[in-house]
Amino acid sequence: MGYPKVVLWVSRHKPMREEVDELKKLYGEDVVIVTVNRRFKAVDELLKIVSETNPVAMVCILPLSFVMHLIEYLGDRVVILMPEMVTITVTRNKRQAMELVKKGARVMVKRLDKYEVKEFRGYKRVKRIVIETEPVGIHENINNINNVNDIHISHTEVV
Repeated sequence: MGYPKVVLWVSRHKPMREEVDELKKLYGEDVVIVTVNRRFKAVDELLKIVSETNPVAMVCILPLSFVMHLIEYLGDRVVILMPEMVTITVTRNKRQAMELVKKGARVMVKRLDKYEVKEFRGYKRVKRIVIETEPVGIHENINNINNVNDIHISHTEVV
């Protein structure tokens, strides 16, 4: 008989029951979920925890640059998972949003003056993240900018 598999849950939020149930389906009923609820200054801090816990998978709610470095360093040794959260409504009515959250695997996110209700639909494996950049060239283009709205920052993220 082997040891139970470990999944490292890295988020400021505790996993919902439905998220844990899905991890049990994926990795077995005896899966051990180790939660890490803290901020990291560098990826190396998190990699130390990975080496101590030896997880088969990680659920990461982290900046994409952190996740990108994890994938580069860990390769296929650890599966990086991302919860698939689908927006089911956006409302200004907090009470309505709270009522919808009670009806399933849902969370409420405040966005300025609105409340977004999202529903958990499973996990997706993150295989690659690409951050595409280009030189700013501000010195040669400074005379062509009429206002701040003319400045555009573009990047591509493949998840």
